[in-house]
Amino acid sequence: MLLVMLLFMRRVAPLVRSSPVQHLQHHRRTVTAAAVDAWRACEACSSVGSIYTRSRRRRRNGGPPPRKRCETCAGRGIVAGAPQSPTTNATVAIAGGGVGGLALALALQHRSINCVVYERDADASTRKAGYGLTMQQGGRALDALGVSEAVRAAATPTDRHVSIDANTGAELGVHGERSAAARRGRGARAKAAATHLPRGTLRDVLLARLQPDTVRWGAKLESASPSEDGWSLTVDGVTESCSILVGADGVRSTARRLLCAEDAAATPLGVFVVLGFCSTPFEYAADCFEAVDGTVRIYTMPFDATRTMWQLSWRGDGPAGGDGEALREAALAQVSAWPGCPDAARLVEATAPGDVTGYPIVDRDLPGALPPYATLLGDAAHPMAPFKAQGANQALLDAVSLARCLVKTDLAPGPARRSVPEALAEYWAEMAPRASAKVAASRNAARLLHSPAALVRAEGLTRAAAAAGMAPKRAYTLKRRNPYDVHVYYSDAESRARAMELRERMQVKFEWMRFHRPFDRPIGPHPVPMWEADFSSYENRNRWDEVRAWLESEAGDLSVLIHPHSTDSDYADHTKNAYWVGEALELRIQGWKRD
Repeated sequence: MLLVMLLFMRRVAPLVRSSPVQHLQHHRRTVTAAAVDAWRACEACSSVGSIYTRSRRRRRNGGPPPRKRCETCAGRGIVAGAPQSPTTNATVAIAGGGVGGLALALALQHRSINCVVYERDADASTRKAGYGLTMQQGGRALDALGVSEAVRAAATPTDRHVSIDANTGAELGVHGERSAAARRGRGARAKAAATHLPRGTLRDVLLARLQPDTVRWGAKLESASPSEDGWSLTVDGVTESCSILVGADGVRSTARRLLCAEDAAATPLGVFVVLGFCSTPFEYAADCFEAVDGTVRIYTMPFDATRTMWQLSWRGDGPAGGDGEALREAALAQVSAWPGCPDAARLVEATAPGDVTGYPIVDRDLPGALPPYATLLGDAAHPMAPFKAQGANQALLDAVSLARCLVKTDLAPGPARRSVPEALAEYWAEMAPRASAKVAASRNAARLLHSPAALVRAEGLTRAAAAAGMAPKRAYTLKRRNPYDVHVYYSDAESRARAMELRERMQVKFEWMRFHRPFDRPIGPHPVPMWEADFSSYENRNRWDEVRAWLESEAGDLSVLIHPHSTDSDYADHTKNAYWVGEALELRIQGWKRD
């Protein structure tokens, strides 16, 4: 009997001492708590952050099997440790040493892929610190780059955004953790604090983690032509070669001009913006703040521990030439007569001319086909208006996405699962719809925030979302039943987690709605997994604007379909009568009866 008990304890003891889950949780806490500067590719997921699940059901429905987050690297695609040496001389040349270009270089080095960054600035100190960034979806990319802890330590968080009418001083709305709804105890769930930091600070964090001599300072790309091995480049009069050319050189991209023989010009949006920062005391210095008058808008946020950044924009033109004093005077002329917001003029007056910049806002659609072995990221691919704070966020996501695609090729150690052209096509297929949706949303925000619609009062929403609530008109007759369905789509473990988090917040926000179980596979007309909610009863038909505006503000880069149950056909309700938040997906309705 004693022998049996000893054998039993010997089998059970290892499980009692440390289960795999406990060991993983301890490892994850250790990596998160420490500032890890050395990262290498995760072998468990081949450095893409997710792995295939074993699902026969999904395969029967067509398409690739579903993926889930890799638990070894917590979805980062990298784990602590020094990367191995590259196994090939092939090099990725990155034109532009801004946030997107440096992020790509770091992600490639984690994966043991050779790269070089050509930056025309003489050195890292050539430019000013840059203006402020707000980290949103880009926070996921920072985690995948292994720099989230360093950025968080250097950043200034906010958890409240206040909007007022500049004409009267009346509060138009508050959103964020300390919003009025939360203060009144309505159970509104707190959003994560926004994170703000100077662009130059993020650039320095990335630079500090790159291998020596990755960035070639004072190197200007002048020409590029295809070669047998990839590309032949002229950089400051010197011929150099690379396997892949990536344009990450901003709105006025030289790489895009060289790669795209026929390309649409940038589109002026008819809005001029002036930015600056100062240290003057300010009631909302610890918050995000904005004031609007129906044509002009000022937005402020913490720049660092002592300074406030302001962004003043208006419909129309502004001074040419970029002289700080002229820009400051033009900005003062827009706000000096605001009776409801004297702080705006005080902030502008307290800013030194050398800390002021300004320019007309433009955006640009993605280019058409690019030559083989070349691609674009960030503002070189999709410059956008700043009013959704998405430019740097999308550039960071682009960088991680491109690196995760290139690691599947023979540029990285290990067996190649994609050719380089296939990997670049995979990157473009992921990036294009995501970024195009942000360009369109930012363009729409530029229009709404400088229109009378911005003066609408709305609690718990951004100004753009509140203003958009005055927009869409619906021309159909609802059936006297549940009037609307809402479908929130996801495609992998990461987007599923965000979709489920949105579901939890939506259940609190809209208690009257009816929520159905998630489907982790395509079903019916829906091409990817999704969860569904509906408006429950016909009496809730007039709450469409409320739900749509909230989703515009909170859904991030998830795709959301809102469709009615009208007297038109099901096909019409899923096409012309449907409303999409984010990227519109192609539904499987080809066989449905049309009107």
